[in-house]
Amino acid sequence: RTAEIGGNGLYLTEHRLPNARSTCHQVWGNMLYLTDHEMGDAPTMAQQETFGAEVFYRERRNITSDVIMVSVGPSLITSKVVSPRGNESKKGGVDCLLEFEHVNGKGIGFGLNVKYNKTTFDDYGYLQLYYMGPSFVYNYVTSMNWRWDLAVGIGYAMYKDGVGKGNNSFYGMQTQSGIGFMSKIGVDYLLSDRLGIGVEMNGVSHNFSKPDGFQLEKNERYGFHTFSLTAGLRFYF
Repeated sequence: RTAEIGGNGLYLTEHRLPNARSTCHQVWGNMLYLTDHEMGDAPTMAQQETFGAEVFYRERRNITSDVIMVSVGPSLITSKVVSPRGNESKKGGVDCLLEFEHVNGKGIGFGLNVKYNKTTFDDYGYLQLYYMGPSFVYNYVTSMNWRWDLAVGIGYAMYKDGVGKGNNSFYGMQTQSGIGFMSKIGVDYLLSDRLGIGVEMNGVSHNFSKPDGFQLEKNERYGFHTFSLTAGLRFYF
């Protein structure tokens, strides 16, 4: 394969024996092109992965089959929020995410996404949004230990709000269940075969049935749209 794409040197960087996950030997390396001078000096430069030569091709790493992701970060309610104080929009909050993904050797698979969002409205009250559901996932891992992650899903959504003086003294509360639609894009850096760090942009549309007597404007839906930018740990196994 090195010769086919114009190289004349191959430096093996990793070799895994057959195991429970694969019945094949797995080999990674750098395909090189060395000049006559570099070839002559190669034995004395063996401590360098590239022997001083230019690396023009790197084999990408294999896709990690299973990933658990834990993330937290700021969020934004991008839809209009109707409250007794009036209409509010673009209200900031906090997102917490717990996610699991399983993919095959081509990076295609499924996931499970759990999301909690909380937004407070000064001393007036709070809004909590919940989402849980399956997703369709695509992963791609490059040779430089970066894992790119795309996912879309549909699942269960719920909101809970409360009104009162102070964040811990609410005299009114209501909850409602509905349907949520989720999409995300993220990137991780693999610190090792088992641990990484990552960031992701996540959007969820929470849709609920309109209460009796609630007036919607034209082309409006009853629910909330949130966007978040989170970061956290990734566990591969």
